[in-house]
Amino acid sequence: MVGDDRERFQRGWAKLREIDGQAGERVVDALRDVAPDLARYTIEFPFGDVYSRPGLDLKSREIATVAALTAMGTAEPQLRVHIHGALNVGWTRRRSSR
Repeated sequence: MVGDDRERFQRGWAKLREIDGQAGERVVDALRDVAPDLARYTIEFPFGDVYSRPGLDLKSREIATVAALTAMGTAEPQLRVHIHGALNVGWTRRRSSR
């Protein structure tokens, strides 16, 4: 990695740890064994670029991700990771009283 790529990776790794902590690290570690380029890409693009953009806070980004993964209906492992991330950035399990 050189220059900008290294910065993207470092920014992405910090954001991943902020959102998912050790759970996110375990996902990336598992990917490294079978698809090292995908592991690096997963850190650089979604976390280093998308989640690090200004505009939305992490709670908003995570709930949007959880909603999209739920609507897909075919991404249960990713949904579990992002539910954990949503709880980690401030969402709660409590339902609305409506």
